[in-house]
Amino acid sequence: MFSRISYYSIGVGALALALAALYLATFWPGMVSPDSLHQFMQAKTGHYDDWHPPLMAFLWSFLVFTQPPGAGYLVFQVVLLCGGLALIAAGPVFAGRRPFWLVLLAGLCPPNWMYAGILWKDVLLAALWLCSVGCLVCAKYAQFQGRIGRVYWSLVIAAAMFGILGCMTRLNAIPAFAPLAFIMPISRSLRARVGAVLLVGALSFLGSITLDRALDVKKSHTSSALYIFDLGGITSFSKTVTLPGEWTPEEQEKLIKSCYFPQGVNHYIWGVCKFVNDRILERQLWGSKELQQQWFSTILDKPLDYVKHRLRHFHVFLQAPWGYRVEETVKNDLGFTFEPSGVFRSLIQTLEFGDRVKLFHPQSWTIAGLAILILLFFIPKRPATGVIQAGTACALLYVLSFLFGGVASDFRYMYWPIFMISIAALYTIQVVAEFCLGELKRTFRSRAAT
Repeated sequence: MFSRISYYSIGVGALALALAALYLATFWPGMVSPDSLHQFMQAKTGHYDDWHPPLMAFLWSFLVFTQPPGAGYLVFQVVLLCGGLALIAAGPVFAGRRPFWLVLLAGLCPPNWMYAGILWKDVLLAALWLCSVGCLVCAKYAQFQGRIGRVYWSLVIAAAMFGILGCMTRLNAIPAFAPLAFIMPISRSLRARVGAVLLVGALSFLGSITLDRALDVKKSHTSSALYIFDLGGITSFSKTVTLPGEWTPEEQEKLIKSCYFPQGVNHYIWGVCKFVNDRILERQLWGSKELQQQWFSTILDKPLDYVKHRLRHFHVFLQAPWGYRVEETVKNDLGFTFEPSGVFRSLIQTLEFGDRVKLFHPQSWTIAGLAILILLFFIPKRPATGVIQAGTACALLYVLSFLFGGVASDFRYMYWPIFMISIAALYTIQVVAEFCLGELKRTFRSRAAT
């Protein structure tokens, strides 16, 4: 006979498989963007650059043989997403308790569902960190049962590995993961917890360097895009051209009045003011120390204008990001195709409603995340509560990392924060509901006894 724990495990697994099947049915054989195609070509040819951190392309290189192109990677991505959710939901089973059934509904949240089938590094980051959170939830319940042994340490090590791999998908992810690394040690001493944060950060950084060297990754000097965007923003706010080089009077007027768009750097690289990037390349300033020094000295000289520019960009990112709804795959000659299914068209209709209620405004999710983080301190305590708090703090720090490091306003940057915040919201609802039901049962029993 099956035990209650077995039924719980089978139930969580079945629901996770159903969610995976829904994702695959919605997006088969996977949707791609220009970034996806760029990374697919690196995976296929074995020639890597670091315009995007190469981890995703490297993982994809093991799956390029699948047909249609992208199908193998789509399955890999979906398995990670649904596996992470299943681990979070099944955590209490380690202590013989009821799973967090509601957490699985996070996978049906329209923004989470919308991006689950797009082959992006932002989705990979979310999937890896969901697995990390899930392993930590299971580990905390094993610890609660006093099972500090092989299973516990395997779960903690797996959580750290998933976390490190997630950090390797985006450099701004490393500081954001700190809250989750902080709660990994058994010891509650500050020294052990800070040590865990530093160790995970160092391993993430060293892992990126090691992978770059192993793959002979070509340097793209992506930081130059940040320098150009910041110098362009400071130019617009200070009314003084701070970009290095000689500019004609007409170009100076454009740089001050019309080149700057707070949405991101694209207008300087490919858009209406492409002459900026052309001039930077012509003078061989891209990736140079001179451009870096100009950026640093300008910030020191005009700190208020720099802050105004960064706040303006962050405000646009929180209010009106680009690309929250992706309705078609990018045209290509590499064999990637996508025919919208009935399920996909229904999802698009749901997204249209979500847009009307501001479901796709990062500001709404950020405010909700802050409120939930505070609320988690007051709800009944469970072994998983500290992990959910750390995951929510991680999500908010990840959003904050774009305040001074963002060069674009893409909704996909919010994929991990929204997924984690929606999980935290559903976790809070279930814990509060179980507590209230428990109190009602105790009340009825006491009245029946009297």
